[in-house]
Amino acid sequence: VDLSEVGVQSLETKPLDDERLQEVILSLLWSRELFPVSGEIEVEVMASEVRLTGQVPRLIDRLEALAVARRVPGVAAVTDDLQIDPQMGLSRVRKPNEPH
Repeated sequence: VDLSEVGVQSLETKPLDDERLQEVILSLLWSRELFPVSGEIEVEVMASEVRLTGQVPRLIDRLEALAVARRVPGVAAVTDDLQIDPQMGLSRVRKPNEPH
């Protein structure tokens, strides 16, 4: 994952806090070039541990979302609470508690 596309130049000098980790992961998931996946995914981060919730239409979408989150430097762990729903439509990635 090329994080320079989402404004992260150097992660070695300054560790990312939870809010910035969430922003980076959301930016990557919003990028159609990096993550052309359908579904509705929410990203929560606490103590560098990421939790993905929501629904995606296919198993491959679930696996890709998890891979994106795991590749971000500074992420300690990723919890998969994504559900597979083949009826899902277009992509919508949102922050926790954002209105539907």
